[in-house]
Amino acid sequence: LTFDYYSFFLSHFLSLSLSFPNRPLFREFQRDDMSLEEAIALMQEALRVLFYRDKTSINKFILAKVSGGEGVAISKPFALDTKWDLKAFVNPSKHAVGSW
Repeated sequence: LTFDYYSFFLSHFLSLSLSFPNRPLFREFQRDDMSLEEAIALMQEALRVLFYRDKTSINKFILAKVSGGEGVAISKPFALDTKWDLKAFVNPSKHAVGSW
C-alpha cells in the first residue's frame, strides 16, 4: 500500500483522482480551522463529484479519521444522496461531437 501526502490530506493511491477534479472545491472550502462536521461534509461533496464522474463506481463509502491523540476512527459504510434526474444527465452526449 502506498501513501501520498498532499497539503492537508493524507490518502492512498486515490489521492490524485480525489484531488484533481476537486481542487477548486478544496481551494474554496478547505480551512485549517474546519470542524469535523465541516470536513466530513466537504469530503462527501468531493466523493459525490467523483461518483458522478465514474460510471463504474458504486455509491458506498467509508471515511476514516486519523489523529495522534485519538488514534483511528472509521465510519460505517454510507451512501451519498444523489440526483440523477438533472437535465445534463438525460442525454449527456447531446453536445459532445463524435460521441456514441
